[in-house]
Amino acid sequence: MACVLALDPGQTGDAAALVALRSTGHRPLTRWALWEVVTVIAVRGLTYGKLAALTAGLGRDLAEHGMGTPLTVVDHTGAGRPVTEMLMDAGPAGPVFAITFTGGEKVTRPPGPLPAVAHYAVPKWMLVEHIRSALEHQALTIPASTPGVELLTAELAAFSALGTTWRGRVRTGARAGAHDDTVTALASGLWAGDLYYAGGGPS
Repeated sequence: MACVLALDPGQTGDAAALVALRSTGHRPLTRWALWEVVTVIAVRGLTYGKLAALTAGLGRDLAEHGMGTPLTVVDHTGAGRPVTEMLMDAGPAGPVFAITFTGGEKVTRPPGPLPAVAHYAVPKWMLVEHIRSALEHQALTIPASTPGVELLTAELAAFSALGTTWRGRVRTGARAGAHDDTVTALASGLWAGDLYYAGGGPS
């Protein structure tokens, strides 16, 4: 079974968000997975070390509960850099991807933060588009019984288009006063999960 655990460490004063996904099959006639959200967690006030330990521990819990060895995905932008290093020290349950959000037009592969971590620089619009496409094609299920789901659905509802870039790409983000930590964790997890499990691993 394919499983993904995605972490948005948040910025100063923001909550950190963890979203876990499991695969429930594949879209007909494609390599792409069908995903279900199984856990949503938001925490405040943790040191980077404790956040890394929480993430590693949750990954081991997912594996022990029969969801397979999880791919752990960390938003490497800003605070994600030290958290990624501490996560590797804490002993993740499986492979780790680090994703840096960009305002660009294509995915690149900058040097990784650590030899064992696959690092991708991905335009944020592309990650958000991955959520939209998954929902549109019924490839993402968010059960009402999922722990913490109320926060995710509220942040999804508050997420909006903020106009377009000069290249015509839609800029996205939370509305004024709202947060999008769980949305960005979900977006990076979906994107990385489809890349890793459909593509057979980092290229």
